[in-house]
Amino acid sequence: MAGLIAQFIRFLGIGFLNTAVDFAVLNMLMFYFGFFTGTPVGLFSAVSFLIAVSHSYFWNRYLVFKKTAEPDSISSNLSQFIYAGTLGALVIVLAVVGADQQYSSVYYLGLLVLLVLGELIFWSKFKIGQNVPASKSRQEFFYFIIITAVGLFINASLLVLITKFVPPQFGFNQSLWTNLVKAFATGVSLIWNFSAYRVLLFKK
Repeated sequence: MAGLIAQFIRFLGIGFLNTAVDFAVLNMLMFYFGFFTGTPVGLFSAVSFLIAVSHSYFWNRYLVFKKTAEPDSISSNLSQFIYAGTLGALVIVLAVVGADQQYSSVYYLGLLVLLVLGELIFWSKFKIGQNVPASKSRQEFFYFIIITAVGLFINASLLVLITKFVPPQFGFNQSLWTNLVKAFATGVSLIWNFSAYRVLLFKK
């Protein structure tokens, strides 16, 4: 049980980074093309989600579901969670602030650069490259496609439906409302992703 909790702690930390990638790319596309509702946003979300999933796959293999000789302790994973969570949360907050202030797409490109630099420091500081990555299964690519497709469908469908049929609430502008809806859709797909990755992809 402790190993599962430690694994989930790492997953949550990397989840912040994945969400940061998703939000930064989505907003960069929305502000570049000038669409904030409906089908175009669903297409932008599909692109940002696929980029975030590719990012997620790499970090999940080398960190979240890495091979360990001994059971993981919860405490040993907290510093990694704090670093990844703080970096990801910072970029997410800056993305939401940018949506509220309606900054240009260049602003979000800058957030992506910040995220990449932060992850390079993370990789070096915690010596991620020395981890033994999770082993591959023969059906891994097939499962990866299926899991990604289902997660993408959940994420994009919620975003399209809610932004199309529910107008901005609480006095939010449309771009900020779309970001909040995106956060909700990401939370729903996060539960699916962890369960499917653990059971189908990164089996011990």
